[in-house]
Amino acid sequence: MMSKFKTYLKAVAFSTAMVGAGMAYLYHDAVPHMTKAEAKAAFEKPLPPEPKPKKAVNKCHEALDKMFPRCTVMHNLLWAIMERETAASKRLNAPYAVMINKGELALTSQYFNSAEQALVAIDGLRAWGLYTDSLDLGCAQTNWSFWGEHYETMHDAFVPKENLRVARIVLKECVNKTKSHDPMKLAGCYHSMTPEKQRIYLGKLRQHYNQRNAECLKGAL
Repeated sequence: MMSKFKTYLKAVAFSTAMVGAGMAYLYHDAVPHMTKAEAKAAFEKPLPPEPKPKKAVNKCHEALDKMFPRCTVMHNLLWAIMERETAASKRLNAPYAVMINKGELALTSQYFNSAEQALVAIDGLRAWGLYTDSLDLGCAQTNWSFWGEHYETMHDAFVPKENLRVARIVLKECVNKTKSHDPMKLAGCYHSMTPEKQRIYLGKLRQHYNQRNAECLKGAL
């Protein structure tokens, strides 16, 4: 099944510029060969990773380092959020992570190897009526349904600096919602306003946040 999906991906001839212009919806019109089973398999089965480049760059962390000085509260909080959402420190393809939250493929996720590959797969969902706006995208898994308006196109959600820019907007809005600057309250709000969902989410995130703070303290001593 996955070999057929890989063949489908290779058949797509649209340029990155067209994708960036918001034209991903044209994919299935040009290559109408993906079956419904193949569209589902794109998310249900792991993709083979691309060979690691000689100089591996963690694009999520690179974008975060440019946005905030290391070991500041916001840097550590977004680092922990990315770690909780996509294990960004361990995955070079974290910028292209997609989680489906609703519908037939609810709670199915995939780490793609490029923005274009992710958009092709998402367009396969559209072609077969499996698409939902409730998608978590990119380094910090910003939700397209709630926060998509802050992007020019869906392609931008897979650009780390843009993804983190929107994640920052979400956290700013959480300050207004929670009337607090407590990092854990903001992280809980970032995930959900449902207390039980927050509790589960914060269990692991708090570990990541404390780990990062400990690393910063160790580096300062």
